[in-house]
Amino acid sequence: MITVQGVTHTYREEDPISFPDFSCDRGDQLLILGASGSGKTTLLNLIGGLLKLQKGQITIGGKALDKLSVSELDTFRGQYIGMVFQKPHFVGSLSVLENITLAQSLAAKPVDKERAMQLLTRLKIDKLALKKPDQLSVGEQQRATIARALVNKPAIVLADEPTSALDDINCDEVVSLLENAASQEGSALLIVTHDQRLKDKFKNFVELTPQ
Repeated sequence: MITVQGVTHTYREEDPISFPDFSCDRGDQLLILGASGSGKTTLLNLIGGLLKLQKGQITIGGKALDKLSVSELDTFRGQYIGMVFQKPHFVGSLSVLENITLAQSLAAKPVDKERAMQLLTRLKIDKLALKKPDQLSVGEQQRATIARALVNKPAIVLADEPTSALDDINCDEVVSLLENAASQEGSALLIVTHDQRLKDKFKNFVELTPQ
């Protein structure tokens, strides 16, 4: 499903960041663990097509990301990749439900409020659907972010530091939500984090080293 081979990335004149080769099949769950400066977010953005691949190859579902144009990559990401960012990035003037259905529109898919509400119900925040994002707690916003990432039935869910600001109880809850939601959708789940608490929760992990 996902294959990363020989990938390096350079910012300006700095030394290149090198990443280990790995692969992840649909339905798999993979933890990418690394300290600050190891390139975790860079790798996530390369896999998500938010950064242009400079060297090496990343393929998703048999498609090489470096062969796609900018517009093709935008379409591909909207249809096949769901992203859970460290910060929610909601549109503040829209309701929670509208933020989730906006993800459908941006991916050129029909707006399906029933699908969005099913996800909100599964994540136990359906009663907050008409609230504005700033009316939600941090934990509730995280659940809404997960719903938005899953609404287009992505083949891959990428999560960037989803537990870094959470205590142990909420950390366990968010990881379980991500695992269960991705599993029910049949999506591959990649979590990038420096949070060592997650290491014991995943059978498969890739450890990045500071560059």
